[in-house]
Amino acid sequence: MTWDKAWFTNLTPWDRGAIQPPLRELFESDAIKLDLPKSGRALVPGCGRGYDALYLASRGYQTLGLDLSPKAIALAKEHQASQYPDSLSYIADDFFKFDYGSPFDIVYDWTFFCAFPREMRPAWGKRMGEIVAPGGLLIALAFPIDGRDAQDGPPFSVDVGSYKESLGEGWEKVLDHEPATAAEQIRNIQRLVVWKRAK
Repeated sequence: MTWDKAWFTNLTPWDRGAIQPPLRELFESDAIKLDLPKSGRALVPGCGRGYDALYLASRGYQTLGLDLSPKAIALAKEHQASQYPDSLSYIADDFFKFDYGSPFDIVYDWTFFCAFPREMRPAWGKRMGEIVAPGGLLIALAFPIDGRDAQDGPPFSVDVGSYKESLGEGWEKVLDHEPATAAEQIRNIQRLVVWKRAK
């Protein structure tokens, strides 16, 4: 099944109907001490209906929601783009090929990395190195950390090390946090991890 067909038929179990609570926790919890940029460009690849992109726009970032599915982007635009017309936009395009213009200060990955089988992950890492600005942040809600067979997916099982291995050199892990706000059914199989790209 294609991603677009999944959206047309509403077979989207990853769509929780709202922003991922750990993303809000990262920005709003006093328990997390991390120097986040106050402004800049943000990207949410595999944005779906755009809940997380909408949140980043509300924080003051010029935000782009990207999805391979035109149907997902149509749904995002229908429900959310009008709320921040000057700072939030959505496009249907290929993450590996889209024209991103200038690099992003923040990229947020939730259920995106886990959509790729192991052999595609180096290409994901290479692309992140191209689109994240020097000193910029890759925020990953690593999921599902469940130890399943590597070929069983999507979503394909991940661990924090698989992100680092795919990114390669030039990145510093600045946060590895067990979210206090994760949904109960997935709390034990996800972590909030932030990497900073070298300047």
